[in-house]
Amino acid sequence: MIDLMPTKLIDFRDLNNWNQYSKNLNKLSFMKKYLGDTLKIWVKNIINPLSITLIANLYENDLNSFNDNLGRMEKSIGENNLSELFHELKIQKNDPAQITTKIHSLYGEIFAFSELIKKYNKVVKIKEFGDWLCDDNTVISVKTKNELDHNYELIENALRALYFIKENNVLRKYNNIEIGDGKNIDDKFRNNVLWFINSVLVEFINFQDKQLNTWNSFKLETIKYFFDNSKLQNILETEVEFFKDNDNKFALSITLKEDRSGEKEKFSHQVKLIFNDWPDKNTLCVSYDTNAYWIGDKIEWQSLKNSVYYYLKKFDKSHNILKEQNKNLIGWINILLHPKHEVYISKSADLKKEIKDMVDKKEYKIVIALRPIWNSIKPEILEI
Repeated sequence: MIDLMPTKLIDFRDLNNWNQYSKNLNKLSFMKKYLGDTLKIWVKNIINPLSITLIANLYENDLNSFNDNLGRMEKSIGENNLSELFHELKIQKNDPAQITTKIHSLYGEIFAFSELIKKYNKVVKIKEFGDWLCDDNTVISVKTKNELDHNYELIENALRALYFIKENNVLRKYNNIEIGDGKNIDDKFRNNVLWFINSVLVEFINFQDKQLNTWNSFKLETIKYFFDNSKLQNILETEVEFFKDNDNKFALSITLKEDRSGEKEKFSHQVKLIFNDWPDKNTLCVSYDTNAYWIGDKIEWQSLKNSVYYYLKKFDKSHNILKEQNKNLIGWINILLHPKHEVYISKSADLKKEIKDMVDKKEYKIVIALRPIWNSIKPEILEI
């Protein structure tokens, strides 16, 4: 995504100083009402709180439209429901990846509410065995499968957050970042990548940047060992290389690879970050290899199937408990569609039939919501 380079910078020592952020909250009545305490918790507990988009926007005083949206949500969802919904964010205090994932999950619950309110007279936020209670007897449990770019987005957020820090001046030489060559980026590997970005990335770039006047190219390889109870669990190998690109300008490539104990394939987890510069120094661009695609690509069915089966197990447990309470369960699954999958999904009757075949033997009802992330086509809701 192309955005403006941060101009309001912050000292590293002030990253967790709530006073640097709170003054902008006073003009945002709905933000202050529903998220004020939560934002304060995040600022005080996260290594770089600016890796949360909401906090970065608050620091830059760019939340007026979000504040207005909260006001509209209050009218449609109700004050009590909205309070209960956002209260769940307080549980996560110091992990930006989990916080961002939870925010996406709440958006999924809000979408489900917007559809449920069309059919039920009363929809109330609940905490146990599901997310919404409809007309006092039907529990809706909402699960949202993360979009294709989710882990790339988390890496992007961590990178952008570094550009706010005054001491990271060397970064602003490189205002174009490409994230790609992703391979098996699960939560564990992603968290190790985020550790690298937050802990040592700037040091690596500083070191490499000092070699520019001496070398035409430069490569450095390092290894980080991770132990648990004195037992080696995994290895994070880093390859950092300066080289001249097609325009004869220096670029920096960082490849992160993880070798994990118990896995047959060596270094089966990987991602690459390429830093270079654009002429317009007022911009900061972060792009993914998934930004380029062919319309109509087939969806990765096995990954989707695994997620659905995982959610069904969760629903089964809730159903068994609710059955004893004489309450019905509806399992609601949001599947967020990357633009490259929209045409394939909209025209693939076989895939929809296969989805239905997976879940139609349950004692409870299942709703599959196929939702495009760009809102370019209408969501399709399959009731099974």
